[in-house]
Amino acid sequence: MIFAMKRRKQLFTAALIFLGLLLFANQGFSQELKLRDSRTKHFTVHFAEALTTTELGALKKDLEDAYSDILRGLFEIVGGKDFNGRPIDIVIFGMTGDFTSLTGLPWWSASCVVGDSIYLQPMRTLKSRGILSEVIRHEVALVFIKRLSGGGEPPVWLAEGLSVHLSGEIERLRARTRGERPKVSGTGDIDSLLLDRVDIDKNRWGYILAYEAVKEMIDKGEGGEILRLLTGGR
Repeated sequence: MIFAMKRRKQLFTAALIFLGLLLFANQGFSQELKLRDSRTKHFTVHFAEALTTTELGALKKDLEDAYSDILRGLFEIVGGKDFNGRPIDIVIFGMTGDFTSLTGLPWWSASCVVGDSIYLQPMRTLKSRGILSEVIRHEVALVFIKRLSGGGEPPVWLAEGLSVHLSGEIERLRARTRGERPKVSGTGDIDSLLLDRVDIDKNRWGYILAYEAVKEMIDKGEGGEILRLLTGGR
């Protein structure tokens, strides 16, 4: 669950180029990956994985449910802002190797946001981990957050912590995270944990600590401050 921000631009340059070619220009990619498309009210799904009609229908319902729930959750925290209703592109890979080679992310990363499009590991992989619905909600939240920021770069800890809160995945993260709680002296240390691509537990601790920082602000009624940080004071 990665938010593509300034410090990660180099990592995702190839992915951005790929997505642009995939969606708007070079049909060769679609043929090579055997991508099919399906649409809902708020999403365009591009999938290389073989999905049954039932699986695709369940995915589309899950996406639309996530869209409504995350939008409502954000409204409750930061107020009735315009989150831009244009469709969100979802790219679902058929193999984990395709996902990791394109994004440069480790195999245990479930997904990422590139621009304001969502890249997912194969659904069967996410289902086997028991995280498909949570991942979808986390990434939809990140897309809304990026749109809310006006295409800017909100703090990594804030974007990820808010997404964990909205996705409802905190208990799973806590249950699966091992090792001693890291000592941090500020949000910069949390960002460093979130950007760790080697130690899965340090990475997970980053999400937990980011969530706790955001949850404290929400509990104090600091929605206005969250909005200011997300939008850079605009």
